[in-house]
Amino acid sequence: MATVTSVPPEPARAAEVCKRYEPRPEARRLLREDLSSEEYTALLVEQHREGDAVEFLAHELTARQAVWWGCLCAWEAARPDPRRPEPDSLAAAVRWVEDSGEDNRLRAEAAGRADPDTPAGCVALAAARTGGSVAPPDCPVVPPGPFLPARTVSSAVRLAAAVAAPNNLAEKLRLYLRIGREVADGLLPWEASARRPVAVR
Repeated sequence: MATVTSVPPEPARAAEVCKRYEPRPEARRLLREDLSSEEYTALLVEQHREGDAVEFLAHELTARQAVWWGCLCAWEAARPDPRRPEPDSLAAAVRWVEDSGEDNRLRAEAAGRADPDTPAGCVALAAARTGGSVAPPDCPVVPPGPFLPARTVSSAVRLAAAVAAPNNLAEKLRLYLRIGREVADGLLPWEASARRPVAVR
């Protein structure tokens, strides 16, 4: 089996990333063709639009990077006393990041469906939405859209911030954006065992 790394591709321009989703009008007004992804993220934060920056960064990352980012944020929000079933959801999401085969995607789906209202469960669902069908089991297959995982990770990161710091949401989102930027830059690879947010059983 070929080894897959978290080294990012060449960074896209901000305008290219914004073609993948529909930014809010206030965020779109800040967009310029000359801005890099990192510059646009910084500009959104400067304008106190941290939520828009999270949405943008989730769409900039590959699905695997985005889910890993969500795992790191969910774990940070759950410390120091993560409650079950969150560890199971988080472990399932991490397994999928390390090996994105269909068996692990299905495990992430089961874990996420059992725990949909927590950041970890939401991240597991993001991993699940990289394949399969979004239709009910007795209906024809409807593949998820290519950026449904990004939207789900965006929700997970914002939920993690709300859980961890409901009275200081903007500051927590800025922390999570720094984590996400390090993932984008290859500084927080999932391959490094010391970086793993949970022990994968």
